[in-house]
Amino acid sequence: MGKEEKLRRLELEPGEVDDEDLEYQFESLLEEASESESHREQNGEEFRRRLEVFRLWWFVLLFIAFFAWGFVKPKDNSSIEWLHGIAHGAGRVVVLCIGIVLFSASKFSLQKLGAEALGFIHGTVGSVFAVVGLGFHAAPWIYLVAIKDYEMQGSLWSTQGFPNATQMVVTGSLLTLMVLFLLISTRERIRKGGKRRVLFKWLHPVLYASIVMLLVLHGNATSRALIIGPILTYAVDRVLRVLLSQNYRPKELVM
Repeated sequence: MGKEEKLRRLELEPGEVDDEDLEYQFESLLEEASESESHREQNGEEFRRRLEVFRLWWFVLLFIAFFAWGFVKPKDNSSIEWLHGIAHGAGRVVVLCIGIVLFSASKFSLQKLGAEALGFIHGTVGSVFAVVGLGFHAAPWIYLVAIKDYEMQGSLWSTQGFPNATQMVVTGSLLTLMVLFLLISTRERIRKGGKRRVLFKWLHPVLYASIVMLLVLHGNATSRALIIGPILTYAVDRVLRVLLSQNYRPKELVM
């Protein structure tokens, strides 16, 4: 501080503030805020970059794992057994992709379009993906297993009192889709409100539990993957966010 500055400060009466000091303090605060904002944006960009890299790697690993999981140990070295295994692997990979896309679409709708749009995305896109996922895997599975039964037993539909592969896939898929659409319907009823809102509010978790049981228990490997895909996607995404947010904590990204 120079001599002139000291003399100027002594001339001020107690309680008075120099305009130049105020301007200097204001500029300092602006500069600090700008640096803080810049640092936060850099952290955010680094967080996004690392998250994308991690997502890419675990997606590649899961892709390989799901495809490898589909290969059954062939009872013989025939081509139909290997095709059966490839169909299982391809079906699971497709369903895994469906889970990832559905999860991403739900997050996008929630962030960009608002919470109400989440129901529409979940209902419309989810239903289409469920039909495509089940159909993609059920078709080759029915062809390779049920037609094989037909060639061996002379009947595509079992008449022995026990369902064959075709009945398991078709019945389970139809039941799953029926409960899925009921689930979507109750979600919309709850959102709109009305006299029966309480009833639908209780029915919604019951239907959700039913669809989980159907998907897991009715025997179709792809239907089980329909649950595994989204849950695994969500779990890995949350774990990555927690791990990465230890060093990078932009509030708008860490949920």
